[in-house]
Amino acid sequence: AHRLTRILDQQLGEAAYAAGDEYTIADIAIFPWMRNPERRGLNYDEFPNVKRWFEKINARPAVQRGLQVLAEAQAANQAPHSDKSWEIMFGKVQFQQR
Repeated sequence: AHRLTRILDQQLGEAAYAAGDEYTIADIAIFPWMRNPERRGLNYDEFPNVKRWFEKINARPAVQRGLQVLAEAQAANQAPHSDKSWEIMFGKVQFQQR
């Protein structure tokens, strides 16, 4: 986690976003993995470019709306996936011929 965050920090030292100067699907894909850095033993104060980028992405209105939907689902104890969907994605079903 430290190595990848350091690489991202270097990239963000050269550009505003992960893939350059524009907000792209790369930022959208990376953002969820960068939430809760303490779970991976990270302190974003050690990665100033990542910290700036994360705060910028986190402040976007659409991101805030998405995080609110997630928080509401978690508060209602609604699993985003059923046992069946987990089996399709990660169990034996994913390898079955269809």
